[in-house]
Amino acid sequence: MPLYQFRYVISVAVLGSILTAYIGRLNLAIAIVYMTKTQSTLKDLKSSYSNVNQSDVCYENEASRTLSKLFEYDSFSELEVKEDGEEKFDWDETTTGHILSAFFYGYILTQIPVGALVNRYGPRLVCSVGLIGTGLINLLTPLIVVNSFGLFIASRVLMGLVQSGIFASLYSAVTRWVPDNERRFKVFFFIVTVF
Repeated sequence: MPLYQFRYVISVAVLGSILTAYIGRLNLAIAIVYMTKTQSTLKDLKSSYSNVNQSDVCYENEASRTLSKLFEYDSFSELEVKEDGEEKFDWDETTTGHILSAFFYGYILTQIPVGALVNRYGPRLVCSVGLIGTGLINLLTPLIVVNSFGLFIASRVLMGLVQSGIFASLYSAVTRWVPDNERRFKVFFFIVTVF
């Protein structure tokens, strides 16, 4: 395959890797909302909402009206949704913050050493280990979180360790396979897709 065609394959692979890395990294940030008990948060929301003058509220759609009716209840027992077999963890905001930040402890510590590994072993191996490792850790997370909180934190740190080489390997792949005259645009495009 000629170089001018292969650079497009590399570009699609890099974008797919970025997407996969961010999905693996951020899925717990979304899931943790449903994993924890949110009863006190709902009460706090009701108390802050009750201070708003109703004439100041602009209803954009029917969902906003339903939300306003939701806070008219005095008892939150009617609002609890319990499904059989669903387990909620009694984590406060501090614990939730520690869980979500555990990823970045591993991610920050190994940026430079993993960059050296990319130079030594190549971007394909390091990126593959990062993406496969992230997938396996995410696959095992439900089993880990039920059995051990410490192991759950350790798995998030390990995910940060394996993901720390993904971006270094992607930039290495771009510098190896994309011609110099197109490299600035490709790297800019990858950075823009991240943000």
